Amino acid sequence: MAFDWYKKMNGFVEIQIEGYFSERLINLALKRGITIWDIRRKPDGRVIAKVVPKEFKKLRPIARQTRCRIKILRKRGIPFLVWRYQKRKIFLLLILVMGIFIYIYNSYVWRVDITGDFDIPIEELRAQLEEENVKVLARKKEISIDQAKINMALKRNDLAWIGISLKGTKAIVEIVEKVMPEVEELSGIPCNIVAKKEGVITRIYAKDGLAVVEKDDWVQAGQVLISGIMTSKQGEERLVHADGEVYAKTWYASKAKVPYQRDVVGKTGNVEKRYQINLGKYEINFLNSDTNFEKYDTITSSNQLKILDRFVLPIEVTEVIYEELEVDTIELSRQQAENIAKNEAMNGAMQMVPQDAENVNNAIVIREYDEGVEAEVTIECIEKIGTKEKLGG
Repeated sequence: MAFDWYKKMNGFVEIQIEGYFSERLINLALKRGITIWDIRRKPDGRVIAKVVPKEFKKLRPIARQTRCRIKILRKRGIPFLVWRYQKRKIFLLLILVMGIFIYIYNSYVWRVDITGDFDIPIEELRAQLEEENVKVLARKKEISIDQAKINMALKRNDLAWIGISLKGTKAIVEIVEKVMPEVEELSGIPCNIVAKKEGVITRIYAKDGLAVVEKDDWVQAGQVLISGIMTSKQGEERLVHADGEVYAKTWYASKAKVPYQRDVVGKTGNVEKRYQINLGKYEINFLNSDTNFEKYDTITSSNQLKILDRFVLPIEVTEVIYEELEVDTIELSRQQAENIAKNEAMNGAMQMVPQDAENVNNAIVIREYDEGVEAEVTIECIEKIGTKEKLGG
């Protein structure tokens, strides 16, 4: 009875012994003081027995000595029972802690995405959304989406539509900007139409006011084209809001020099990578953030960690790639230098041409100097040059 109680308190391991010298293994174990009991032989020669867990390891050297194999069939007793439930408790506790963490984490907004086609400064929108509690670290149940949309529409008259939705730990704000009608600044106010740039008049049409220049006249910037001062036959002056269209020839010129010896920058193929983790306002840099390259290009990409694309973690991983550059000097022929110079000069001139101007002619002049060539490109356009100016300044 006392032995049964001892077995339950300390536990036991039921083993199976296979081998021709299984009886010799049992005898050697008993001689060495190993506690073995409930020894049974099966018809197929296998031996079943029970042993104290602490003494089980002592059987392995004897098994190798007698060329027998030992296999554990089962483990019984209070120590194994406690260990089993203790492991389950830890597992259940981990699940419980994880569940609480996910619940608390999912109760807050960790990212606010503002999307749409708009020209409104995004910092301005974020500041106004924060006033409506649509912000990072806001509790989701404390965000009134309908009220936030109403308040944003009242605050801004440039919003045609605003949508706010919560997806996982993200707040998604969709913006549609209102197309505001163009309001003429000087509507109804007496004014002149003046030239906003110099040029040669090609066509002038005065709806209201008096045209004071003609076709082929050269005009300077600021010169009056259509006057808002009308004089009657009796010599009385009447001020009107001048209106009409004035077209003129304009010119845009750009120069580009290209030497026969030119430095060309290329990539060597050598790359260095640096990583940085952003935890809210804190930054953790891995390795040295500087590069060993003398000349290099930098490519930076950031990714915010997500769980199942719904739960955005407040952890951002930034990868910085440094690509080494090398400078080679190449020799250009005259024709190659001319082509490059013409392209660069043309690009420079085209950047100055307004979108609504009509390109009617291009002139290209090539000049050679000691070290290379220079190209000058002049683009001739026809465009509206009139702008309204209030009478009296």
